[in-house]
Amino acid sequence: MEDEEEGLPHIIEIKTLEIVLKGGSPWGFTLKGGSESRSALTVSRIEPGGKCDFEDGLNIGDIVLSINDVSCSARSEAIQLVKSAFNTLTLNILRLEFYTCTYEVEDW
Repeated sequence: MEDEEEGLPHIIEIKTLEIVLKGGSPWGFTLKGGSESRSALTVSRIEPGGKCDFEDGLNIGDIVLSINDVSCSARSEAIQLVKSAFNTLTLNILRLEFYTCTYEVEDW
């Protein structure tokens, strides 16, 4: 994929991460989407200063794969799993990070 203005290629990095939050609710994030709306279950809001608002915490746009080791794709199921978490909440997420190369890339 080429940036039309710069002519430099983009790189997409795909990561799976485990985010562990401690201390009980409120957890400090909001989810949207899910199988009910035929879209990925994603983080849509992070509460400033909340439990997941730290350098390696959740990001807006992270895709939730599982909550406390239970796979989930439905928002309603995810909400119940989050509500049932007592002191620790473990989220496995898929994160897409986009970068623009700052140098010319040779033909591969």
